[in-house]
Amino acid sequence: MEDHIIPILMFGIPGLILLIGGINGLIKNSIIKKNGIKTIATIIDRKLYTEKDLEYGDRTSTYPVVQFRDTSGNTIIQELDQGDGSYMVGQRLSIIYLKRNREYEIVTNSKLFLVRFPLGMLIIGLIILSVIGYFIAIN
Repeated sequence: MEDHIIPILMFGIPGLILLIGGINGLIKNSIIKKNGIKTIATIIDRKLYTEKDLEYGDRTSTYPVVQFRDTSGNTIIQELDQGDGSYMVGQRLSIIYLKRNREYEIVTNSKLFLVRFPLGMLIIGLIILSVIGYFIAIN
């Protein structure tokens, strides 16, 4: 069993992170969907971030910057937490926002980001942890 600790930790920790991240995403998105306000935002910019990756080379991620008006008539400009390369400047996007204190939590009003992505993380985390559990049980 002791010689299996490193593989268990190598896969168990990412599996646990995916599981917790999926649960957290589902809870957070459900609160925003239930209590938030739906509106249309316009993408006014795209922020590019480059991540250094020794194995695969540099990777660039694109996050849209949106502008919308809240219920008080204030113009809000904020970068979304999720992004892919498909968003174009000038594109209109359905969002749900929730104002907490002075900050806005914004999610796109799509099943992909509200449900499918966090649920996918949760399922992958469960699969990884199940395989580890099975591996421990048979050894």
